[in-house]
Amino acid sequence: MIIGFFSDHNFLTDESEEIYTSGTLDSLFWKRYLDNGAHHVIAVGRYGGAVRGRPKSASAANVSIRFSESLSSPLGLIGFLNDDVIKETVREVDKVIVRLPSEIGNRAIHHAKRLGIPVACEVVACPKDALQFHGSLSAKLYSHFAAYRMKRYVGQCDAALYVTQVELQRRYPNIRFVASASNVELHEIKKDCMAERLSRFRKRVSKGELTFGLVGTLQNKSKGVDIAIKALAGKNHKLVVIGRGSHNEYTELAENLGVNVDFKGFINQKEVVFSELDDVDIYLQPSFQEGLSRSTLEAMSRGCPVLTSSAGGFAEITHPEFLHNPGDHKTLSADIDKALTEQTLQKLIFHSLKTSEKYLRANLNAKRIFFYKTFFSEEFPRSL
Repeated sequence: MIIGFFSDHNFLTDESEEIYTSGTLDSLFWKRYLDNGAHHVIAVGRYGGAVRGRPKSASAANVSIRFSESLSSPLGLIGFLNDDVIKETVREVDKVIVRLPSEIGNRAIHHAKRLGIPVACEVVACPKDALQFHGSLSAKLYSHFAAYRMKRYVGQCDAALYVTQVELQRRYPNIRFVASASNVELHEIKKDCMAERLSRFRKRVSKGELTFGLVGTLQNKSKGVDIAIKALAGKNHKLVVIGRGSHNEYTELAENLGVNVDFKGFINQKEVVFSELDDVDIYLQPSFQEGLSRSTLEAMSRGCPVLTSSAGGFAEITHPEFLHNPGDHKTLSADIDKALTEQTLQKLIFHSLKTSEKYLRANLNAKRIFFYKTFFSEEFPRSL
């Protein structure tokens, strides 16, 4: 069986034409399809340019990767232009998987439905959040149309796999074959960290010098780095930020507000990221857009207390007393002050460890395997 995978993911290349991922679609990612019934995967995404830094390879046996033109321009949105690669690939495959939100995914759904090819969507985020909270006036206006379009496309799919338990299902429902399994796969939980964390907290809080952490891209404002800096204004603490992109704008803001920020840049080695998280007293994720945050769950698996926005699926993992509306740095600042007692910190550490257990790989694999095996089976009905 040949599976087509469609998303707006940016793939990178080097001089030898090896293909790399700009995110999480590495060579091991395709096993979720190949191990559960697919014999070959044809992935269609965007060309993101030449390799930068030390990315992971996206190439794998029985996987072909093709580049489509970006469809996010006004011309791409108003008509079926520049989608020849998508159309031809849909014709070659037995079943289609799309990752939404994505314009390439939307177009693949359109062609698959016309040809009667079964299509499943992986719903990983809400487009309205990004456009509504961080964009121009035209982007804010378009956010409502983007949400409407995604709701319509998800509803057309023959199957839907959500990364949240409730939130994205509520916004973008599908009444056919539905399952829930986060894209985040944790390999271990650092269960023995409570005593060490509380001991370190006592020493640091007595000096008024705690370490806060945030992992997220600096290439756009979706992760709310500026919100974290504003929330820490007037507090004698350090913020450690890990993520790809220029920090010049944020450095200027931090200097103006007197906030000590250590920008670590992008760290490819997971063990190094975990080492940094192990030294964080409180983790902040004031994002404007999320599905279910990988970096937050990874921080929770290390025992970090977390304070987050209410975007996406955060309400499913964050302690309800420590959620703030996206962009509300004043509430986040108050939450930081509220968290700075040993009793509260102990409660949040316990919450992080207990919640992150649900996202261990072994617990998620069963759900994901059942979904893909069912969708890939010959008995799965043809698209309506």
